[in-house]
Amino acid sequence: MNARLSSPEGPWLRILGSSGGCPGPGRACSGYLVGDEHTRLLLDCGPGVVSVLRSVEDYARIDGIILSHMHPDHYLDLVPYSYGLMMDLVSSGEGEPIPLYLPPGGSATLGSLDVALGHAGWELPDDGRFGPGCPALARRFRESGGLLQAIFAVREYLPGDEFELGGFRLSFHPVDHTVEAFGMRVRCGGGVLAYSGDTRAFPGLVEMADGADILLCDSTVSRSDNTTFGGHMSAAEAGRVAEEAGVKRLILTHVYGEGQRRELLRREASGCFAGPVEVATETALYAIAPAAVR
Repeated sequence: MNARLSSPEGPWLRILGSSGGCPGPGRACSGYLVGDEHTRLLLDCGPGVVSVLRSVEDYARIDGIILSHMHPDHYLDLVPYSYGLMMDLVSSGEGEPIPLYLPPGGSATLGSLDVALGHAGWELPDDGRFGPGCPALARRFRESGGLLQAIFAVREYLPGDEFELGGFRLSFHPVDHTVEAFGMRVRCGGGVLAYSGDTRAFPGLVEMADGADILLCDSTVSRSDNTTFGGHMSAAEAGRVAEEAGVKRLILTHVYGEGQRRELLRREASGCFAGPVEVATETALYAIAPAAVR
């Protein structure tokens, strides 16, 4: 399926991964594609996301990747992503580094991952014997010292930062998780997407989501669970945040479990929010303004 042909006019959201922690059957961990006629941005890149991304979009043409926090279920597919982009570069000689925006300290985590996976200290030929892109890869590797930082143009954002990527304006809001983590408010074409990332419920989340067309919200926990999954929200809490913030549509994500549990979470959120509630499903496509599913 060609996402560029099937997308609605104006800004949109496509679900690439909806599972929390561990990919479900036929599902990926956190990953969300936002775009318009010109721009494609990837919010988080957990295990399984790249496969879904490649089924709907040219993965080499993403204009930016933004991570909410540095837990593996939100970034680990950067590894196979980098392998694919590396092979494309070597064989074709084409391809600029994709901008990768990380929370504070994220670049050090990527560097450590490169070392742990054996991606550091490679002896790369500085000529085209293995492909026309070898010189470019060798140069990038010398400058960065590791594969991930050679393939992606890594930079870090700070709490409260706000900047534009294509036609989208993003702002970053600290949330209450087990590590430093951020929610995002994404504005384009008069529409607003609020993405909670991973977080407990706290008052600042209502402010971040205020009036959003779509709230994409952590909903890991059911009231029936025997655990709290520290640092995460329940579906009912997501519903209360959506109601207090006056959002137009609530999409539950970072879901742990399948089948009837997903419907249980939807019902629990619906009991607290009067607007439409859905559980994120891989490849589902939403217009951000006006909020409508396709």
